[in-house]
Amino acid sequence: MLTAGETTRLTVPLQRCYRVSGRVLTAAGAGVPDVALSYRLEGDNFWPFADVSDADGSFAFHAPPAEMRLTVWDAPQPYLRPQANEATFTVEAHDRNRAPDLVLATGVRQRGRVVDQRGRAVAGASVATLTAQRDYADVVGLSDQAGEFMLPALRGGDTVRLIARKGDAVTAAPVWVKVAEDQEVALVLQKGAGRCVKGRLTLDDGRPVPAPWLRIENGYGPLSSAAPTLIGWIP
Repeated sequence: MLTAGETTRLTVPLQRCYRVSGRVLTAAGAGVPDVALSYRLEGDNFWPFADVSDADGSFAFHAPPAEMRLTVWDAPQPYLRPQANEATFTVEAHDRNRAPDLVLATGVRQRGRVVDQRGRAVAGASVATLTAQRDYADVVGLSDQAGEFMLPALRGGDTVRLIARKGDAVTAAPVWVKVAEDQEVALVLQKGAGRCVKGRLTLDDGRPVPAPWLRIENGYGPLSSAAPTLIGWIP
């Protein structure tokens, strides 16, 4: 316990760490820069930051000797994190530890277009994907002046559900898409299909929260015209 006016001696034991190096590669063997890595030691639930790969995909960091799980925390577009996103190996008490190569796949950029019921382009519509586990909308982009949008890199052949919204115009139902580079998906907005939900965000004493960021979710039920379909961050 610390006491005011007194000096307390605190001893913090330090453990020696050793150098670990490795590379992040494409399937063709080229280095991938700007990949953020983290690791977890056996028996520990903490995932500290390790390093970011350099121009040729190389990385290096120091860690104590132990069984380690190394993972890709974040990868730049158009690369995807490995499906089995853990490399397990042992860090030994020397500075020549070499991690297994981390190989990233190149994703597919799915194209699409948002239109109204007359086929006219809709600019500024929010486009979102729905997760398979539940109907949670993750906004991935906006349509441009031509109504066109490009999704972040996805795994080719994966199936995703897409919805779009602008004002009270929304897609009547999620559109199922099998991700492919050579196709364009159309999202048709129906005027009046969305519902407006109004509210007020306050502190415990009733004062309004200045400049809040509020994420509105649809919940666990299916998205339809009978339920609110609000997506995105509302300033």
